[in-house]
Amino acid sequence: RLVTRVTNAGLEQASRKPVTSLAAYELLLRGFALLRDPAQTDQRGAEALFEAAIAKDPNYGLAYSYLALARSLDGEFGRASDAVLENARDLADKGLALSPD
Repeated sequence: RLVTRVTNAGLEQASRKPVTSLAAYELLLRGFALLRDPAQTDQRGAEALFEAAIAKDPNYGLAYSYLALARSLDGEFGRASDAVLENARDLADKGLALSPD
């Protein structure tokens, strides 16, 4: 499944590349846990945690990428507007620009 491959790749990257803020890293992990656990998937809560991680470290590319993933999940079910999907794409692009590996 694509989401699983993306998230696994992100976890591998997170373990290789240190972030400048431990608080941002912790927020990212907490948001990831909310998305990954099928028993308690909380997309909006995860988005808030990824946004908080970005506020702590505006250059944290992986946080932008996970925020894009969380926002794009509505698109899988046809619930996201074009503006939301465009925002998710912009966030993904920024994440890649900040952290291309």
